[in-house]
Amino acid sequence: MKNPLNLLLSLLLGLTLLPATALQAQETSGPTSTAPPTLAPQITASELNDGEDEDEIEWMLDGLFLTADTIGMEEADLFSALAHGLSMADVARAHGLNPIEILDIALSFEESDILAELLEEEINLEDAEDWRDEAAESSAWLIYSEDPFGLEDIVWVLDGAADACDLSMMELAEWMSDGSSIEDIAKEMEVKLDDVTAYSMEYLEESIEVLLLLEEIDQEEADEWLEWSEEILEELLTDENLFETLAEETWADEIVETLAELMALDSEELWDMLAEGEDLQDLLDSHKVKIEDEDLAEEIKNFLSWWNDDIHGWNTHEDF
Repeated sequence: MKNPLNLLLSLLLGLTLLPATALQAQETSGPTSTAPPTLAPQITASELNDGEDEDEIEWMLDGLFLTADTIGMEEADLFSALAHGLSMADVARAHGLNPIEILDIALSFEESDILAELLEEEINLEDAEDWRDEAAESSAWLIYSEDPFGLEDIVWVLDGAADACDLSMMELAEWMSDGSSIEDIAKEMEVKLDDVTAYSMEYLEESIEVLLLLEEIDQEEADEWLEWSEEILEELLTDENLFETLAEETWADEIVETLAELMALDSEELWDMLAEGEDLQDLLDSHKVKIEDEDLAEEIKNFLSWWNDDIHGWNTHEDF
């Protein structure tokens, strides 16, 4: 079976990590609340282009399959639930299972590998402790993060395409991770692209109706969302690297948000300045911001390379 998360893994940008001990305390003390976030290490533009390390991809797959098996559900159903903004912990609770059980199982596999490395003297005790701590954080992040694949904003498109093509969302993701656009998949399945569009818009309209009823958006915002979706839908359906494009957009948003905070600006305000041709270094200088952190400086360099690329241009920023 091909890896359905080959490109989806690159969407894990700027999400939060929470130590397992804190999560255990939440489980025993009452309903889960959102803890103060700690930014995960960001993926650089070069890493987005080169792809994720195979070991990390396998870890992601193992986490998905292990959780589905422990809960007692199909992997495709769990994947769909995550894409709609739920966490593995949410799904586990809905099935009457304490998420800590999944975390304990995941850590038991990791601890087995750690012990084997220790016995073979490949690592020392300090390395083993660091490995275990990182494994606890990573596993907790995967289990407790809502929408870990970052697909909630375009899930209406994926829902529409999957329904029109009679595929599960995970099967659709597998095809897309191999470099197929939704349009390519529809052609292969002998489905009219107009049908995919109709299904997708129907899903979006239903979602907007729910948000209106919950008063999370007003009618003006709903109309703007519909107008935007009609403008961007063709691009979403024809992009052969949609997951990577989305990942790059998310990564760029994280960089701009960080820089805007340093300059005491709103992130959208900074985006507008860049779109108008403002030089980023001039903006940093005028706001008396000096980037001394080498990693951030490298990220800014990668961002500028991405921003000036012909594919994106100066006025084509789209926030999915």
